[in-house]
Amino acid sequence: MQRILVCGVLFAVACSGGARPAPVVVAPPTGSPAAPPVEDAAFDTATPPALELPTNFRPEGYVARLVIDPAQPTFTGTIAIRGDLDKKSAVIWLHGKQLHVRAASATRDKLSVPLVVTPRGEDLLELRPTTPLPAGHYELALDYDGKVQPLGTSAGAFVSTYGDETYLTTQFEATSARLVFPCVDEPGRKVPWQLTLDVPKGQVAVSNTPVAREVPLDADHVRVVFAPTRPLPTYLIAFGIGPYDVVDAGHAASGTPLRLIVPHGQAKRAAYAAATLPKIIDALAAWTGVPFPYAKLDVVARDAGGAMENAGLIMMDSPYVLQDAAVPSAVARHDMISVIGHESAHQWFGDLVTAAWWDDIWLNEAFATFMEDKVEDALEPGWHDDDYQLRRRYAAFAADALASVRQIRQPITTEGDIHNAFDAITYSKGGTVIAMFEAGLGAEAFQRGIHAYLLAHADHSATLADLLAAIDGASGKPPIARAFTSFTNQPGAPALEATVASAAAKPARVTL
Repeated sequence: MQRILVCGVLFAVACSGGARPAPVVVAPPTGSPAAPPVEDAAFDTATPPALELPTNFRPEGYVARLVIDPAQPTFTGTIAIRGDLDKKSAVIWLHGKQLHVRAASATRDKLSVPLVVTPRGEDLLELRPTTPLPAGHYELALDYDGKVQPLGTSAGAFVSTYGDETYLTTQFEATSARLVFPCVDEPGRKVPWQLTLDVPKGQVAVSNTPVAREVPLDADHVRVVFAPTRPLPTYLIAFGIGPYDVVDAGHAASGTPLRLIVPHGQAKRAAYAAATLPKIIDALAAWTGVPFPYAKLDVVARDAGGAMENAGLIMMDSPYVLQDAAVPSAVARHDMISVIGHESAHQWFGDLVTAAWWDDIWLNEAFATFMEDKVEDALEPGWHDDDYQLRRRYAAFAADALASVRQIRQPITTEGDIHNAFDAITYSKGGTVIAMFEAGLGAEAFQRGIHAYLLAHADHSATLADLLAAIDGASGKPPIARAFTSFTNQPGAPALEATVASAAAKPARVTL
C-alpha cells in the first residue's frame, strides 16, 4: 500500500485442534468375540476459529465468476475452490462477509455432496456435509450473492465517481477479499486464481492478468474471461470496471506490456506517467536482478481507495497519475515517481514473495519504502533526495519516542493488530532500518542477498528468518540476524551516551 511519510513471532490461534491420541484397545478375555475397530472421529469444532482458519482444508486454486455492474448495489457469484482435505472432517471453514450463499457442494471423484452453509459472526462461513467427508481431493462449489460497497467505502468491491461517471474498483488488503469471495483470506495461502466478469457492454474490465477472451452474452452484456494468475494470496486479487480510457505505456525491457487505465476523457493527462512507467519498472528489475514477474502491468487511476499493489494491476489515487501539464512540476513528478515506484516495488516485495503472516507485513512495506528511494535515484539523480530521506528518519524517531510505540515486527493477536501495522513504524522506521543495514553490509553484498531471497521464495510466502538467511548466505559477511532483530523485535531506538575523560599529559578518552 501507499507509503506514509509521517514521523511487524508468528502468533497462531489453535483452531484445528491437536491430533487425537490413538485409541487404547484392551484385549478381550480369551474366548470372547473380538472388539470392533474404533473408527477415527472426524475433525469438528463447535467454536468458530479466531484469526487463522483450520488447515484441514488447503486450497490449491480458485475459479470465480461474478455478474457485476457498477450501477447495481449487488452482484452474484460462483466460485469453485480446488483443495485437499487432509483428514476426515465434519466441517470446513471459509471466510465470507456480507455474502448470502444460495447453494454449495463438495465434489470428489464425480460424487457430489451437498453442504449446509451457515454464517458465523461477521467474517466466517461454516460448511457442513450431512455426513463427514473422508480425506481426499475436493472441489467446493458455492453460488452466492454479495454487495457492491457504496460511495465513501474503500473495502471489497466499491464504487467511486469521476465527473458524472461511476467506476468500480477493489481494495482487498488486508482482510476484505471475503467481501467478494468465499475464500481462505490469509496471506500465506497463495494459489492460482482464474477470474471471469460478466459486465455491461461498453465497460472496460481489467484484472490481474490479460484478457483471455471476451464473449457477448446479449445485447447489453459481455463476459470477460481473464487468464489464470501465478500463485497469489487473496488480498492481491483485484479488478476494475468502468468507462475507462486505456493509455499505452509501451513495454518494460523484459517485454512486459504496460498501460495506464484512467477515467474517461483523461488520457492526455496521463502522458507523463505513461512515459515514466517503463523507466520505473526497468530500474526495479535492474536492482533486483529479477525481470518483472507478471504477464502485464496496468496502473489504474481512481478517486477513492488509495494506492494498492495488486499483482499486475496497481491502483492509486488519480492525482499521482493525471497531471495538468505536459511537464509537471518537480513536486508533482517527485510524488508520482515515489508512489508509483513504491507500488511497483511491491510486485517483487509482497507479490512475488509474500509475507507468510501479517506479523511480517512490515517486510513488504518497509522494502517498498526503501526501494522507492532507489527508483528516484535511478530516474532523477539530480534530486539528491537526502533531505527527504532524512525527514523520513526523523519521523521514525518521533513515532518511536511515543510511550505507546510498538515494535516493527508486531505479534498479531487480533484483527485490529493487522490494520494497525500500516503505520509510520512499519514504513518510516522499517525502511530506515533496512537502509541502515544496507550501509553496514555494503550495497553490493546486500543486493546479492535480496536477489537470492527473491529467487528462493518466488511464488511462495516467506518470513523475516528466510530473508536474513538469504542475506547471510549471499553477502559473505558476518551474520546479521541478531543485530537486525534487535531493531525489529523491540520498540525504541538505541540510546548512546558519550563521556570524555582527560588527564594532564594524556590523550583525551571518549567512552560510548
